[in-house]
Amino acid sequence: MQTFSTNSLAEQFEIDRGTMVRALKNVAPDAEKTPGRPTFKLSTASRALEAHRRSIGRVPAHPTNHTAVINEIDPRLQRHYDAFDQADASMRRLKTVEARRQAAIAMGLQIAKMDALQRQISLDNGIDQELTDLRSDRLFFLYLRGFETPCSWSQSETWAAVDIRE
Repeated sequence: MQTFSTNSLAEQFEIDRGTMVRALKNVAPDAEKTPGRPTFKLSTASRALEAHRRSIGRVPAHPTNHTAVINEIDPRLQRHYDAFDQADASMRRLKTVEARRQAAIAMGLQIAKMDALQRQISLDNGIDQELTDLRSDRLFFLYLRGFETPCSWSQSETWAAVDIRE
């Protein structure tokens, strides 16, 4: 399971650190890599940020015909998140860089499917195209950035190897 610090999440979502702190204020961390420094999965942070924005009126509420609870993840997407977390953990346990690289490349299709589903669900839930694209692009970026260290790749090498979106 890959987790990120509040600072890293704020940077990747291109928001003020204080906004990210407020969004995560009452959210249980997914891990604590260093004592006293909570870290969060991307799915946790994105839900918290969306809920925070709704609470301050910066994102329009879902249409009245939408029946999902705002802070719940669509079960189809949750299955993808869970599968990604398992594949990521397995990849990180591999002993050699070459083995981790091959595992990361194999995860490209999984990430592309997760990205496409995230975009479709967001649009189906009444989120406008611009916010959907911004949010999905940032999540996709974070997923790929997570391969750089374990695979000893630069950012451009990671994108060349793993980004298979059409």
